[in-house]
Amino acid sequence: MANRVSKKFWQASNGEALGTALASRPELKTLNDSELKEIFALLPPLDGCQVLELGAGTGRFTGELARRAQSLTALDISTEALQQNRLKHAQFNNITYQSIDALEYHNETQPFDFIFINWLFMYLDDDDSQALLQNLQHALKPGGQIFIRESCEYAYNGKSWLRNFLHSGWQTIKPGKQQSIYRLQKFRGPFWKNALWMTFNSARVQNYRSVTSYQALFSQNFEVIDSGYLVTYELAYRHQNQRYWMLRKSAASVGDGIEAAPRSWSFGGEVWRSFDSHIHRSIPFYPQLHEVIIRLCEQLLTDGGAVYELGCSTGSLCRQLKQRLPSADVIGVDIEPNMIQAAEAAGGAVQYHCADILEHPMKSCSVAILSYTLQFVAPERRLELLKKIQTQLKSGGAIILAEKVKRRDTQLEQLLQRAHGQYKLDQGFSKEEINAKSASLAGVMTPLYEDENIELLQQAGLTRVSTIFNNLTFSAWIAFKD
Repeated sequence: MANRVSKKFWQASNGEALGTALASRPELKTLNDSELKEIFALLPPLDGCQVLELGAGTGRFTGELARRAQSLTALDISTEALQQNRLKHAQFNNITYQSIDALEYHNETQPFDFIFINWLFMYLDDDDSQALLQNLQHALKPGGQIFIRESCEYAYNGKSWLRNFLHSGWQTIKPGKQQSIYRLQKFRGPFWKNALWMTFNSARVQNYRSVTSYQALFSQNFEVIDSGYLVTYELAYRHQNQRYWMLRKSAASVGDGIEAAPRSWSFGGEVWRSFDSHIHRSIPFYPQLHEVIIRLCEQLLTDGGAVYELGCSTGSLCRQLKQRLPSADVIGVDIEPNMIQAAEAAGGAVQYHCADILEHPMKSCSVAILSYTLQFVAPERRLELLKKIQTQLKSGGAIILAEKVKRRDTQLEQLLQRAHGQYKLDQGFSKEEINAKSASLAGVMTPLYEDENIELLQQAGLTRVSTIFNNLTFSAWIAFKD
């Protein structure tokens, strides 16, 4: 978290916030009950949903979310708050707790259907807010929704600016009225110390954005489908600063019945059903490249041996390799369960493994194929993967790498991009589908320059690297281990 003061504040206060007081103080029970009723009335049905709660704290919302959802992941930076949450909701067996900074959380499992966030963005600066929203793009399914509630700049119904200023200024140091200093003496001791600390640090802990600022922030990454203020607080305090937003990760057609949202392309879900058709229509000379790879493997595996395809998807190339090289051990690895199931269902005596290619333990092999796979691996981990493969290659063995590439000649790059776009139009994709696919791949697929791919292969210990295929925006190489 870039805002170190805010992070220190939360850790020192053990996650004790206004929400804790609302749930525990008898004099606030009416306000708490009214707020909970109003907020849950705003949420969509969660039956059968995988839900993420960010900033779960001691669990004011956790129990009801768990009761409605199929599964709930409750996340908070405070270990102490989550421990209270866990004890309070011990009767639920569908809650997973994680103590982690929301900005450091990356979902490694299936994306969520719904995300619940209460009073979190007000503790993040603009850069951290943008980073979190981009993480949430990857954590949420296309069409999934996010509920966000935040404290905004004070909006008192029709009162003068002087009245608003005086009221807001007093709220900054008056206990029980402003979230950042609604703490017990654990944090800074006596009230006057709390007030003094907050006088000089509150702006660094909290960011009271305007409603317009929040609207602009959220709409950059998601579709805003609903927003408003909580009537509970207008009735109790005569202000409308408690605002909520309902966001949706919009999905658009990218062709072949596949839908994807911006910056969230995935090979999971139902993509397997039309993957082969989609990739044939998307990449020029795709079958011809497979034929080149098979012929090279025939030369390199004359006495049998093992050949891996890392990122095998539905196993089309693996099946062709096994048919042409019946004595070879053909092994396909892919992280998507549905892809592996489709590959296994197609038969072909191929060994398949559903695993992350970065973690999967490889055995000794003569050839390893990465066909449009490495471009989806984080750039900082590509060399690690290539070195891992190189250590398992037999002497004289090879990596065959195919990638989408960039050209350093700007005019040539633009020319090839336009030609590739025209190819896809000729294949029946609409301009809208082409644009939606490009938007979905942004931030998910990272092509390198041709020479950068060659350099990676050389750094991995592969001494002879040669181009074997080149068309428009795509290239392929063979790299040998001497």
